[in-house]
Amino acid sequence: MLKNQVLICVYYHNRSKKGNLKLLSEWRKKSGVKVMLLANKSEDYVANYVDEVLVSDFENQESLFKNLDEYLKNNFVQLLGAVSFGEDEVPITNRICDIYNLRGNSISSGLITRNKWMMREALYSSDIYAPKCYKIYNLEMAEKIVKEEFLDKNKKAFLKPPIGTGSMFCTKITSIDDLRKTWNEFYLGSWEFALKDPLCNELFGFNVENYYMVIEELLNTYICEDDMLKQLFSVHELSVDGVLNEGQLHVYGITDKLIPDDKDGREYMWRTTKLSREFQEIIKIKAQKITDAFGLKYGCIHYEFRLEKVSVNEADIIYNNVPVRATLLEGASRFGGAYMQTFWYEATGFDSISYLCNQACGIISNEKNIYLNPAIMLNVWSEETGVLEEVVGYDELKNISQKYLADFTIYDNKGDKVEFSSKSERGAGHVMFINRDINLLKDPQKEYNYGFNEIEELFMYAIKNIKLKISK
Repeated sequence: MLKNQVLICVYYHNRSKKGNLKLLSEWRKKSGVKVMLLANKSEDYVANYVDEVLVSDFENQESLFKNLDEYLKNNFVQLLGAVSFGEDEVPITNRICDIYNLRGNSISSGLITRNKWMMREALYSSDIYAPKCYKIYNLEMAEKIVKEEFLDKNKKAFLKPPIGTGSMFCTKITSIDDLRKTWNEFYLGSWEFALKDPLCNELFGFNVENYYMVIEELLNTYICEDDMLKQLFSVHELSVDGVLNEGQLHVYGITDKLIPDDKDGREYMWRTTKLSREFQEIIKIKAQKITDAFGLKYGCIHYEFRLEKVSVNEADIIYNNVPVRATLLEGASRFGGAYMQTFWYEATGFDSISYLCNQACGIISNEKNIYLNPAIMLNVWSEETGVLEEVVGYDELKNISQKYLADFTIYDNKGDKVEFSSKSERGAGHVMFINRDINLLKDPQKEYNYGFNEIEELFMYAIKNIKLKISK
């Protein structure tokens, strides 16, 4: 006789996911459902968030599913559902849902949202604009494509791995010399990461000769209009976060991501978007079309768009007298990274983790956007590789920002090794500011650029004064 009904959470250890674990733990207490963490390694910090932890080798899927099956049988467990937070976990979660006949997305949709080449092909097939893209297996092939398809046509190229490493091993290519200096480090470096990915065998057969990089056209950008912020940021991107039910997308948040225009590509800022209501509706419609193209039905999405200045005929909207198109950079059937779900919970009242868990277990969810506070979050990066000694500037920040400072978290502990940003899969921490005096949902006459002055000033202070002291 079955004695346990359990929700599985597939979990690659990453300290920047602690915010998600906290929300998961709150859902567990409210629902009374037991949660088992299926994790890639043992870490003490997760014990307080879940009921049980099953450690398994994510790189060996045959072993993983054998261990899971034995656990379920030996403990008389009935699986209610399976969820996950991050990109690497999606293929395993989809396969669990398929094997145990649980509510979830297809295995093929997980491949599309994890593989940049397959993603581009899905967009082309659905007549959704995507930049010209090439699959590249070696330097000789790369040189030919870059010269003939980009440089000879006065265009710039962008090099990236086929499966996710964050911003690592991604760079713009402006010359053949650039490419030659970069290729071996990025190709072999990203391959080392691919070897640890659950999809490596399925996509590449664990054979480096089958591995490829992706080169695509470097996108244009639309310079943001923020007088205070454009001095630091020149690339305007958007993140769209949503949940799905029977293929219908509910977007619970759109963030502006303003990024320095350099080779690093690291994301400094997430902010509840200041785009007009009209532009946001256009983005939501486009996000639904992309969701349909990927074949997603359940769970969540995280889409990243670049705002490009284009010709009038190519534009989604004439915005501030400029023809602008939102072009999909990446699409994923996962949550936005780091503490983004905490950010949205604080800024809107929408608990995306609870929604996902309820859906997986067949529980009717009442989660909705209750309000919308102007909010902004600084992603804290290490400026060098070394050992974290201390965080500088927090006490001063706290003294001047108590009303608006919603959260300050450093993911690493004193004495931990941290990586320079371009070599790291995540930031080292975040600072979150929220203006709770303003509810943009309550007054539909106010545009979404209202109520940001105070928190943007604090953001500018934080980006200049919050530093990590690192020793070699």
